[in-house]
Amino acid sequence: MASREFSKYSRGTKSKVSRMVDKDDIREVKPFYENLNTANLPVKYIPNFWDALIQAQTHNIIIISTKIDIVNQETCGCIDANKNIIAKIPKTSLSSHAVSVIKDRNHLYLFDPNGVTLHDDTWLYLNKDKNKAHYSENFKLYIQNYFNINITLPKERGVQFYCEAPDTGFIHKQGYCMFYNYIGIAKAIQFKKKNKQKYITTFLKNINNKKNKARYFPSDKDVGNTTKTIIDEIFIKP
Repeated sequence: MASREFSKYSRGTKSKVSRMVDKDDIREVKPFYENLNTANLPVKYIPNFWDALIQAQTHNIIIISTKIDIVNQETCGCIDANKNIIAKIPKTSLSSHAVSVIKDRNHLYLFDPNGVTLHDDTWLYLNKDKNKAHYSENFKLYIQNYFNINITLPKERGVQFYCEAPDTGFIHKQGYCMFYNYIGIAKAIQFKKKNKQKYITTFLKNINNKKNKARYFPSDKDVGNTTKTIIDEIFIKP
């Protein structure tokens, strides 16, 4: 039986969503995120996380959406007890995950819709050289030591971690990271317009948890329809 995934999107956008989610196709992802760009708060898409991290340093305020390499430590058979990569990573155990790097004056924050990554979680971040897998605390230290950049990462589980969206023809299970990323950014921009002196990074840290999920993000049963509305607004021309 053919997969129902993406079948609920509008005619003409189904293939775009598929390429965005499954292929990280820059032709779709760049206009998707940069639709949020404003004169006072730039939103850019840079596909390489390490390039995005460096680029953020050159701005006073900016949001850069990007993707980060992650590895499934339970299935790859390539990680030792210290999280070092000791064998070639199978393609089936390697993936990418949508995150954003946000700079607001002297604050730099990694917005990850999944929130904190713990030592024994299934998926871990890969470093730049792809020779070590990192959980959040270790990844923060790696960035500080390797790049001499002070960055804050989530310290608790994020909104996507708690997502139990039904498989109704939109996106399968935990595949909504691009959209949670997008919605979080959109909410943060609205906040910044009303609170110019407050930090957008602090706002994103505060909304990215179970307590505030229902307040700022769509319910699990509605998240699919919300993504369709976003896609139609961006990609269907009047």
